[in-house]
Amino acid sequence: MDLSFKCNGTIGDGGLSALGAALPRSLSALRLVFDNCSKITDAGLAALAAGFPPGLEKLQLFCNDCGHLGDGALAALGSAPLEQLKHLELALNGARLSDAGLAAVRLRSASLSLLSLSLANAELRSGGVAALAQQLPSEVQALHLCLSGCEGLEDLALSALGENLNAELQSLTMSLDNCLKLSEQGLAGLAQKMPQLNTLRMYLSGCDGMGDAGYAALFQRLPKSLQMLELEPGGAFSAAGLCALQTALLERCDVQLRLDCSYTQVDEDLAAELIGPGGLATLRRWQPEVVAPDPAQPPKGPPARPSSPAPVPEKAAPTVLKVSEVIPQTLPSPRTFQEDMSDTKPSHWDRRSTERKRAPKAAAATKAAAVAKQAAKASPLSMCGAQVLRQPRQPPAGGLLQSAQASAKAKSRGVGASRSAVKL
Repeated sequence: MDLSFKCNGTIGDGGLSALGAALPRSLSALRLVFDNCSKITDAGLAALAAGFPPGLEKLQLFCNDCGHLGDGALAALGSAPLEQLKHLELALNGARLSDAGLAAVRLRSASLSLLSLSLANAELRSGGVAALAQQLPSEVQALHLCLSGCEGLEDLALSALGENLNAELQSLTMSLDNCLKLSEQGLAGLAQKMPQLNTLRMYLSGCDGMGDAGYAALFQRLPKSLQMLELEPGGAFSAAGLCALQTALLERCDVQLRLDCSYTQVDEDLAAELIGPGGLATLRRWQPEVVAPDPAQPPKGPPARPSSPAPVPEKAAPTVLKVSEVIPQTLPSPRTFQEDMSDTKPSHWDRRSTERKRAPKAAAATKAAAVAKQAAKASPLSMCGAQVLRQPRQPPAGGLLQSAQASAKAKSRGVGASRSAVKL
């Protein structure tokens, strides 16, 4: 069953409750879209979750820009008694979420192979991600987390996640745009126990606290089984980080690399010289629709070889985090629709901006750039035929862009007319 309701305030908790009660008991796959449904509250989603068929194997639920949703909704959806679930995707971008809601998620299915959570602009720090990491099923083969705009997210969250990544994981996607508190220690902590992945996607634009040392720690721990690396580094990524990436991939000639340096200080000419000619139009950004790897088909490329990871620097060592000290033990009861409508404060989604930040380009080549050029000339190996984005990406046409352009033209015409009047 696939139903899409972009209702703009026409559907509320009563509709969700009625839908949950009418779902067929034999349903095996369910996809529901409730974007921009401003009347939906935690109570409505809890009623919907109570009606999920017990034999459901695939659940995709998207409730983006629903400003009255909070921790209760995430707890109810993530803890539904679905013991046969294999594929779970939840998108609650713009909801009022905190560590308490994420820590309340209880994944009951032992056969879960794909988990995708999109919680952009949530008020997360460390406890919620740490609690989720500690109870990840060992059968998960694809893990996709979108935490973009979570400005309070801390390094301990990534370290706890890296400590608990299971050995069976094949695909990992981390979208961490504009997580301002993250540093290179968090990136090194995430890579401390890197499983034998086939695919790794990291989106880090706006994470200017992550320096080249963190990227180098990640590159050093890339598994031998890796086939696809998709990377969008932040503004602190420089030519030294680019050289570390080249060095790491010289021994992995089968890796397909997608690199976007639009938000870094790396000179495009230097990147092209190190990596190779050509350009990449755009990276595949975060997509709610993901496909779990097929366990029946063996992975392509060379077989995974066990290797002992290099020791993590002492400052990046994982810290034991007591979840009970960070988050409350109980969740507040779900708010009713009348209570939410009486709240006149702007929602968290309205106060935040997911606009990614571009880093200014360096005016002149640095000493590291010169060293990198010499290394590139001395090495007879290319960087696996990979490509680098040479032209900055343009925003999509239409909508706000057209309005801004029209406003700018009108303003320029007004300025020209006033100048003519002065001359006369």
